[in-house]
This record gives sequence, C-alpha cells and structure tokens, in this order.
Amino acid sequence: MLLNLVLESLIGLVAHQADQYIDINSLEIRFAQITSIILKNY
Repeated sequence: MLLNLVLESLIGLVAHQADQYIDINSLEIRFAQITSIILKNY
C-alpha cells in the first residue's frame, strides 16, 4: 500500500513534468518532499 502511494506519486509527477519539460531538480525536490511526508507518517 505504501509502495503504491509512492509509485502513484512518482508517475503523477513524471506525467506532469513531461507536459512541460523534464526538470530533474524539480523531480528530486518533490520526491524528497514525498519521502519526508511518508517518513513522518510512519
């Protein structure tokens, strides 16, 4: 369940970025934010 949440978030981020352009720094920052949120909840 937790893994599904992470995968859905990443897929959503990639799809959103692909509409404009792939910004690796932005993806890394958002991934870090998602990870920190998950770690706080568990």
